[in-house]
Amino acid sequence: MHTIETLSGLIPICAWCGRKIEDEDGNWVPVEAYIQAHSHAQFTHGMCPDCFTRMKEDAVRTLRSRNAGSTPDG
Repeated sequence: MHTIETLSGLIPICAWCGRKIEDEDGNWVPVEAYIQAHSHAQFTHGMCPDCFTRMKEDAVRTLRSRNAGSTPDG
């Protein structure tokens, strides 16, 4: 069964990268580390549709550029 916990107050997150949060000691830590330290949450990794599309497009470009330099005879 899942429980929902709430973090409250202002949480200073980097406006540039959005991947680090300033903790109580003034250290900038990854979002995942901050949330794990301040809740009972655990993370697992997946890939959102936007990132999947970007990754797929990058992979196709890489393969096409590699294949553009090859000859039909191999």
